[in-house]
Amino acid sequence: MLFVRPEAAGSGLGSRLLALGMAQARRTGAGPLKLVATLNSQAFYERHGFVPVQRCETLRGKAQNTRFELVRMRQQVMHLCQQPQHGDAVARMIYQEFWRDVPNGMSEADLQAHLRTATDPDRLPLCLIAVDADGQLLGTVNLIDNDDSQRTHLWPWLAAMVVLESQRGHGIGSALVRCLLLEARRLGLPRLYFGTDGPGFYTRLGAQLHEQVSEAFCVMRFELG
Repeated sequence: MLFVRPEAAGSGLGSRLLALGMAQARRTGAGPLKLVATLNSQAFYERHGFVPVQRCETLRGKAQNTRFELVRMRQQVMHLCQQPQHGDAVARMIYQEFWRDVPNGMSEADLQAHLRTATDPDRLPLCLIAVDADGQLLGTVNLIDNDDSQRTHLWPWLAAMVVLESQRGHGIGSALVRCLLLEARRLGLPRLYFGTDGPGFYTRLGAQLHEQVSEAFCVMRFELG
């Protein structure tokens, strides 16, 4: 059970406690987590990569005539190292989206090798994935040292955020990015950078323009303080 007293709400304590619990689950080799939440706390867990599965029983509170509606939730976003069987599919997804038409770019094998280094959630590189209720891969996002050889002074970088085309428009990309930002904060990073030709999506999530590289491409950043 996770509980934060009302006077501590909004302080980040709940996020820190949940992160500790999820880290302990990872160390024990647990798979995707499941939980039961009140409707009031559903949005909190959604920001941390959980999705609702179904409404369930009503819990009666101690106060007279007080009831709490509950919802069952499952973990949708997690570290690739928790589900390493998806490594090749993640590499294929990234290659098809970003590298397939780039001459002398990264190969699928290069990406597979890079993803195999994302084994420790407490250091870079990090790879997060989103999976559905049947364990099928939906999308990915990564946190790496650098994604631009012309801007090596900027560190670290959000990179390779992609969602299956058939699953776009359902909030999966937003969930991936929000969870990556939580992980970056957990690691004590003050900000992160990324390049994009679609700034509107990231602006809605709180990103700021860092550099307008061309009419169609820019470098943005998330301030995490």
